[in-house]
Amino acid sequence: MSRIETSRPQFHIETPGDLRCLASQEGPPPPSRPGGRLDGLRQATETFSTPGPVARRGAFRRDPAKAGRVGGASTPASAAANTARLASLRPQPQQQALNAHYEKRAMPTDSQSLEDLQCNAALARFPYEREQGELPAGWATREDLAQALRQTLGFQSTRVENPAGSVVDRATGLTAVVLHNPQTREVVLSFGGTTAGKKTGETVGERFKPGQNFSSTMTQWGANLKAGRGVLPESYRQAGELLQALQAQLRLPSSAPEGCTVRVVGHSKGGGEAIFAGLMSPDPVRVTAFCPSHLSDGLVKLLPPENLKKAKDLVESFSPRGDIVSGLRGLLPNVHGVGVGHHFDGIPGKRWIHVHDRFDEHVKHYCGETEASRKRA
Repeated sequence: MSRIETSRPQFHIETPGDLRCLASQEGPPPPSRPGGRLDGLRQATETFSTPGPVARRGAFRRDPAKAGRVGGASTPASAAANTARLASLRPQPQQQALNAHYEKRAMPTDSQSLEDLQCNAALARFPYEREQGELPAGWATREDLAQALRQTLGFQSTRVENPAGSVVDRATGLTAVVLHNPQTREVVLSFGGTTAGKKTGETVGERFKPGQNFSSTMTQWGANLKAGRGVLPESYRQAGELLQALQAQLRLPSSAPEGCTVRVVGHSKGGGEAIFAGLMSPDPVRVTAFCPSHLSDGLVKLLPPENLKKAKDLVESFSPRGDIVSGLRGLLPNVHGVGVGHHFDGIPGKRWIHVHDRFDEHVKHYCGETEASRKRA
């Protein structure tokens, strides 16, 4: 498209005389005669005759048709234009329908909910480091289930650090771990986010270095961009298949105790995958996501309508205030998300990368502050 040039007189304003000239759409006054170093000072103190009323400040920049906005009576044309502009800002029926699947609610404050929240945060954090000692009490990886899933879906998870219970596909960026608590009879599929992969590391910087997960991280960023545009990334599709394969595996008597509950957790990109997988399954499950990449409208439309109606009962997300990933929901015009969203105050003074990457520490901070506040009350 060629650039459209508009012809407009160019004025160099130095004196009030220039301003009057511009307001009356006349040409600029002749340049001041050369002089000494104090010429500028003399110009500033020079007196000017005013042959007519001086134009109100700013008047030369306003369209007369818009003068009604500044205190005068509005014209029918300007009123109609303003009404049309306000109408365009109102949510359209389709947008209202998409917004209907997401709702913000207050953070939980009771002791049991805070304990569950910290447990889920630790489970969602696990795919990044995969250290068994970091799991909450009663939880362990299930390598037998993970191996069955890898064989069923054809994943080649080779040369994976701390591989127990993990399913990793470097080609698509999918990283997940199967976890089990025999006491509570729960099996959790935990999805790692961007920078999770074959190599482990405590921080984003460690995992993103060349020789670590640099290559798969670039693939994951590609998936993030596709998901934001409403295009289904391969890793999201795999996440849905992985959950359904796990559910089928657990129906076998040898896999888990009778009455075992399956649910999913995830962080960042893994949070988006967890939400998509949990609601895509013919047998939808509970989802707990932290700082998630909220589903774009294009991905929401792929979900079964009957499952989408249950989104607020099944999906919960938790994000520290200031998190940039979950904060994209509502800022991007095509990202409205699903489920119930909770936001809380994290550790003061931390940079945005810490807020997002070490979300589990911010969850612990919130829970500790909430417990202490209740005891003081």
